[in-house]
Amino acid sequence: MHLFTKIILPFLFLYSPIISVMCEEGNVFPSNLGTFPEQIQDTIIRTVDKLQPALVRIHVVEKYYSEGRELKQEKYGSGVVISNDGYVVTNHHVAGKAYFADCTFSNLKNYPLKLVGTDALTDISVLKIITDEPQNFVFGVFGDSDNIKVGDYVLAMGSPMALNPSVTLGIISNQRMILPYKLNSFEMFSEEGENIGSLVCWLGHNAEISPGSSGGPLVSLRGEIVGINEIKYALGGAIPSNLVKKVVSDIIQNGKVNRSWTGLEIQPITEIEKIERGSLIRYVYPDSPADKAGIKTGDILIQIDNEPIDVKYMEQIPLINNILCSLPTDKPVNFSIIRDSIKLDIPVTPVLYDFPQTKEKEFKEWGFTAKNLNWFFALNRNRDNTNGVLITSLRMGGCSAQAKPPLQSGDLILEIENEKISSLEDLEKKTNSLLEEKKEKVLVVAERNQNRIYSMVKIGASRNVEPIREASKPWIGVEVQVLTKEMAEKKNLEEGGFIITRIYPIKEKGLDELKVGDIIKEIENEKFHANKVEDYEEWKERVRSFSIDQEIVVSIIRENEMKQIPIQLIKEPIPRNMVEKYQDEWLEFTVRDLCFYDRVDMNLKEDTKGVFVEQVISGGWASLAKLEQGDIILSIQNHPIENIKDFKEKLNNIRNQNINHFVFEIQRGIQKYFVKIEVK
Repeated sequence: MHLFTKIILPFLFLYSPIISVMCEEGNVFPSNLGTFPEQIQDTIIRTVDKLQPALVRIHVVEKYYSEGRELKQEKYGSGVVISNDGYVVTNHHVAGKAYFADCTFSNLKNYPLKLVGTDALTDISVLKIITDEPQNFVFGVFGDSDNIKVGDYVLAMGSPMALNPSVTLGIISNQRMILPYKLNSFEMFSEEGENIGSLVCWLGHNAEISPGSSGGPLVSLRGEIVGINEIKYALGGAIPSNLVKKVVSDIIQNGKVNRSWTGLEIQPITEIEKIERGSLIRYVYPDSPADKAGIKTGDILIQIDNEPIDVKYMEQIPLINNILCSLPTDKPVNFSIIRDSIKLDIPVTPVLYDFPQTKEKEFKEWGFTAKNLNWFFALNRNRDNTNGVLITSLRMGGCSAQAKPPLQSGDLILEIENEKISSLEDLEKKTNSLLEEKKEKVLVVAERNQNRIYSMVKIGASRNVEPIREASKPWIGVEVQVLTKEMAEKKNLEEGGFIITRIYPIKEKGLDELKVGDIIKEIENEKFHANKVEDYEEWKERVRSFSIDQEIVVSIIRENEMKQIPIQLIKEPIPRNMVEKYQDEWLEFTVRDLCFYDRVDMNLKEDTKGVFVEQVISGGWASLAKLEQGDIILSIQNHPIENIKDFKEKLNNIRNQNINHFVFEIQRGIQKYFVKIEVK
């Protein structure tokens, strides 16, 4: 059975009478397709066969900043090859922040990808397949999205939840779909950067798209790409191919999209203007080309050169924004406006649009993440410059969160130790000099809601806490719980004592005479008084009052009969919290030596060696590799691990040799796995 038959056939069987009539009337297929197929299924299968070799599943690892840390996360999306030399189109929200990426074809061939360029305003990214030798890839061809009509059949293709591509059938439902909007829905800028998709009116369709479909092509029954799927909000939404083509061409040629900027924000006209057409200019950015030319907030824009402007609904705003972004930057453009019922023609010379992305970084020594300011942030804060470093998140319990007074997310660092801080570069240099001087307590001046904050911060990278060493203690190889007053009443016993809940498989004189369920009432003829759960410590205190290797008599009750059993005390095994630990900041996880309790709890063989994974911090490289708390690392790169010291040496050797791909052999439960660690 064909790969897609299961998906398409139910639809066909349900609607086959309608499809048959439509085929006879010639409404399903354009007349230039030639001979009509007997069934629409044949055309669908041919279209799928044509495009399937060009589809890829895209795997991305990206960095983001939260909780005072640089975090890593995996993302999966879809894409389509658009040239024989391996250019791939997908969404900006899939790959626009890729730290590294790769793609997989339906034949399971995998290739690394490099990001050529990305455009947040249209949510389009272009990547290039990296190959050792030149290859000719099967690729898809863009169609004309302006010719798409409501009711046209389309296929949504991609790789949601799977390696193999999937396809769903639907129709174009809307040619200019937008999301439910807020007043700022179509602003091009935000304090975080550019607003994703703010220049797009989507092709709405009802072909099912799922998580992982983003970036996949929307395909006509001619086999042409008419859109790139981006969203699902009741209907699916695809970025029209004519918009995609322009963006892709610019990115391939220039590494970015060249746009013009006038500094205008528009909205639909309102009733109070009492004019038939135009667009209300709701904001003019200070010092922008429009501002310098004399255009003002409240003017009605009615024409740009010979292009009439008419915005009655929010759905029309992206179309006008695209006109504004396409104006030439080397000559004045005539803007016709109405102000106070008077028509004015104002020449405006657009400038090249440039909104640099702000760099962000983790500062472990400070326990926060921070970034440079952009001009939009400064404008919103009524600042006349972008000097300073913005704290974007703090690590809980970190030195900045513990400062006096504590620093906060959103604070703007202006000075450290009387030295001005204008950028991340300044902060990095100052931090390094403070560490070299071994100066820990430093004065930080920050701005918070127009207020100056003076804070003392004790900086320095986090330090491992060494386990507290304790002297060896005597021990009986059992686990017990308190015989509570209620339990004693149920068993018709005098209250006070402990119930044996577990007997460890060790060699200890007299231990083999004990059984789970025995009730220990006395040691050396001295009764226990514990009768509440919180009295558990009496057990430890009584046992530890004797000496290692000392023989003692334990009085137990078994089946209402008192027995006295001689037990020779042994040295207590080292508990989990006392063994050697190592916290690795590179992979962001903590491991420790195996201990006696690990071996018995996990049924490990006596000769099992390795280290126990005690903690895996989310968003780190170890977490990204799917390492989990409770795993036992047995080897690195096929080199067996003896203990923490051995593990630390081997891992540091790998790091010092700049090896970014290596393999842990781990044991998880009774199973063994090989975990690939990738660090970029």
